[in-house]
Amino acid sequence: MRAFINAFKQEREYLDMISQSEAKYQQCVYQLYNEVLLAESLVVGPNVFEE
Repeated sequence: MRAFINAFKQEREYLDMISQSEAKYQQCVYQLYNEVLLAESLVVGPNVFEE
């Protein structure tokens, strides 16, 4: 589970870095960021509530 949490964190940090340095990609990065959050909620979320 820690590997998933770390991987999602790294993805969010990378997308944040790109969004700050490349304004022309902001809309695409925003959509990808939402996809990462959704994936994280589906993969990590249910397991957090079970514990």
